[in-house]
Parts: sequence; structure tokens; C-alpha cells
Amino acid sequence: MAAFRLESVLKYRRMQKDTARQKLGEVLQAESDLLDRLAGEQQELKQLHHDQEDLKQNGITAHELELYENRCRHKKDCLAVLEEKLIAVRDEVIVRRQALMEASKEEKILEKLKERQAKEEEREARRKENAQADEIAGRFHGR
Repeated sequence: MAAFRLESVLKYRRMQKDTARQKLGEVLQAESDLLDRLAGEQQELKQLHHDQEDLKQNGITAHELELYENRCRHKKDCLAVLEEKLIAVRDEVIVRRQALMEASKEEKILEKLKERQAKEEEREARRKENAQADEIAGRFHGR
């Protein structure tokens, strides 16, 4: 059986697919990390609000109240930044998934072409074998 003429291209497509899969994994990890950070920041903000309410009930100075409000505002700003980053990372996830799908499609096309070539070579070998068998049978009966 002859070697697949596009084997090097197929190997290259497989490498592209592996690279695309790796990049998608990296972006998914970044998304997961951002979600964890976001959850942590939200929990801290919730705790700040809870502490602030407790202090209001027990008595708090204006200066302490201002400090808590500043800290809450800072946490909200951090949350906004993290949410923006999360949107960007999710957009990147979409791009990377599409790249992986495209790389997989390209690989699959070459795999099918390779299979088709192998089947065609197999058919040609059977045809030649049958032709030889017919020739031998014709010689045998021709005597």
C-alpha cells in the first residue's frame, strides 16, 4: 500500500488541533480562576455590608462609617473590573472553541481523504488480483 501523499499535512493539522485544544484549556482555566476571584470578592463585599450593619446597630463613628463605605466602593470597583475581564475571557473562550472546531474539521477532512485513498488502493489491488486469477484460469482452461 502506498503512503498517503498528504500525511505531512495531516500531521500538521493534528498539531494545529492539539494546539487549539491546549489554548482553549488555558482560556477555560483563566475563566475558572476569574470566577473564583469574583466569588471571593462578592463574599468579601457581603461580609463588609454585614459588618457595617452590625456596627451601625452598636454605634459607629462617622469616620468609621466613611471608611467602610470607601472599602465597599473599592470592592464594587474591583468587582466591576473582574466582570469586565470575565466578559473578555468568555469572548476568548468562544473564539478558541471555534478555532478548535475548525482545526478538528480540517483534520477530519484529511482523515476521510486518507481512508478514501486506502479503500481505492484496496479496490485496485483486488481488481489486479482478480485479473491475474482470470488470466491464470483462462490459461488453464485454454489448454
